[in-house]
Amino acid sequence: FADSYYRFPVKGTIENLMKFSEKDILNFHKKLTKSENLVFGITGNLTNNHIDFIISELSKIKREEFKFQFEPIEFKGKNKIFKGKLDKNQTHIICGFQAPHLSHKDAAKFNVLEIILGNHSGRLFRQLREELGLCYSTSAFYGKFPEAGAFGIYISTSPENETTTIDKIKEIITELKRKGINNEELVKAKNYIKGRMENSKQKFLNINTKNVYSILYGLGLNYDKIYEKNINDLTVKEVSEAVTDYFDFNNMVCTIFSSEGVD
Repeated sequence: FADSYYRFPVKGTIENLMKFSEKDILNFHKKLTKSENLVFGITGNLTNNHIDFIISELSKIKREEFKFQFEPIEFKGKNKIFKGKLDKNQTHIICGFQAPHLSHKDAAKFNVLEIILGNHSGRLFRQLREELGLCYSTSAFYGKFPEAGAFGIYISTSPENETTTIDKIKEIITELKRKGINNEELVKAKNYIKGRMENSKQKFLNINTKNVYSILYGLGLNYDKIYEKNINDLTVKEVSEAVTDYFDFNNMVCTIFSSEGVD
């Protein structure tokens, strides 16, 4: 995401942090914490009296209609490799592709691919660790944001296996593009995702967080039901097509931190 603000570290940089004055912080706080930015979620064992009181207090807040404007970001770069030095005899690799944004119709497909590739019974773990012994650990992740998404594969390995491991990742993806996923993988991934969703509903904090973000991002309070339906309705063909559509090696970006550092 070199052309967007997604390229910046979430925590900022030391250089920029040192430039901030007290006035800068106060002005930002004033700009951010406005009533029109406020979403108030209520979950828990509350009585009607509690709820009536909270609503009466909130009704005193003046606010305009809240609308968050999103502009989807497209990655226009080509295959890139970034290398850094690590003071350990290890190599940590992340290879990734741009993926659908949060509300995109293809988002559910990538949650399924995250499981098929990345969990302990997934293709990466089976082939890279169990069969070939190329890595200490491996996983896949899908980060979906309002304007863009990213799908990544993580591997920790030894420096001498760096090139072989990256080549094997490409082989696994190429095989996935050529043959697609199978029905057994799809069913297992769906069940895992739905089980994770049910488990998250056991805590009020998770429910409230989901509701607040759904409103902030313009998804609606029924987003979880829509999302679960999208997961249920996915077919082998649809998920397999997503691999072909998005996993383009010409647009793959890799970051590599190892004891050997930059070539």
